[in-house]
Amino acid sequence: NRARSFRNDGPSFWPAPDYSEVVVFPLMTDIIFLRIENMLSFIMNLKMGLLTCTVALVLSVTGCGSNYRDSLSASQEVNATIAALGDAAMEDSSFASVFVAGTSPANRKDYATCNYEVVGEPSISGDEATAEVQVTTGVSDGSNSDQPAKKDLGQKETRTVKWSLAKEGDEWKIKDAPLQ
Repeated sequence: NRARSFRNDGPSFWPAPDYSEVVVFPLMTDIIFLRIENMLSFIMNLKMGLLTCTVALVLSVTGCGSNYRDSLSASQEVNATIAALGDAAMEDSSFASVFVAGTSPANRKDYATCNYEVVGEPSISGDEATAEVQVTTGVSDGSNSDQPAKKDLGQKETRTVKWSLAKEGDEWKIKDAPLQ
C-alpha cells in the first residue's frame, strides 16, 4: 500500500516537514523599516533628552521665575533707566515708555544725540528719586553714523543737570530730564 499520492508536501512516504526548525529570513523591506523605526525612536529620545536639559538649564539660570530686577538695588535701577534713554530716544514709542505718563519731552531727536551718565549716587526717597546727570551733546544719533549730529564738527558739550524720577509700578521712570 505504498501508493504515491502527491500532495502539497510531497509524496506520502516522505516525512511531514517540521516547520519549527525553519528559519524565516526577513525581507529587506522589513529590515529597512526596523532600522527606520529604531532611528525615529532614537531621535525622539534625543529630543526628549535635549528638552529636559534645556528646561533644567533655563530653570537654573532664571532661578525658577525670579526677576533680574530683584537683584538690583534701587540706585542701580535708577542708573539703568537713565542709561536706557539714549537708545529709547531713537523711536517715539520707546522714548515715551521711559518717561512718566504725559511727561515725555517733544524734542525726542535732541535726546537721541546725547550721552547720559549718572554722577555719584542718586538720591532716593520712597517712590521719588533725583540724580545728577552728565549730559554730553553733539553725539551722532545713529541715523546717519558718518555725519556728526551738530553742524560744528567735533564740538561736544558736557554739562551736569539734575533729573527727577518716579516709580510707576515696579519700574523707575523719568519725570523731568532737562538737557541744559
